[in-house]
Amino acid sequence: MNSKHHVSTILWSVMIILVILSGSCKRNSKDGNSLLPSDLITNPGSGEEGRSRMPEISFVKTEHDFGTIKEGQKVFWNFRFKNTGNADLILNRVKADCGCTVPEYPKTPIAPGEEGKIKVTFDAKGRMGTQVKNVTVLSNSERSTIVLTITALVEKSN
Repeated sequence: MNSKHHVSTILWSVMIILVILSGSCKRNSKDGNSLLPSDLITNPGSGEEGRSRMPEISFVKTEHDFGTIKEGQKVFWNFRFKNTGNADLILNRVKADCGCTVPEYPKTPIAPGEEGKIKVTFDAKGRMGTQVKNVTVLSNSERSTIVLTITALVEKSN
C-alpha cells in the first residue's frame, strides 16, 4: 500500500466519523431527555406568577454630585434602597469602575419591605478636574444590574 492511498483512506475514515458524530448530536429523543434550546430556558421569576415572587430593588436616587472638592479629600455618599418586591433581595456583587471608589454593601439578604444602603467612598487623591465614577450593583432583582453614579469637580488643594 503506498502512502498516498494510506493518507486518502485516513481522510475518508475521519470524514465518515465526523458525519456519524454530527448526526448523533441531534436531540430529538422521545423519552424527554433532550436538551432544551437556550432561548426556551427562563428565569423562575419570569411570567406573571413568578414576577409576584421576585425581589425588587428601588433606589431613592442613583446619582450623586459631591460638587467641588479638594484634591486628596475623601468623601462618601449612602445610596439608600428598599426591597419593594416579595422575596429576599440579595446583592450578589457591588463593584466600582475605579480603585479610587470603594463601595460597602450589605452581605445578608434584605427582606421584602426592608431598607438598606450602599456606602460609596471616593478618594480624590491624585485626581483633578471633573470626575465621574460608576458603581455597578448586581442582585437577584428582576432588574439585576443597576449603575450608581457619583460626580465631583476636584480642585487643587492649597
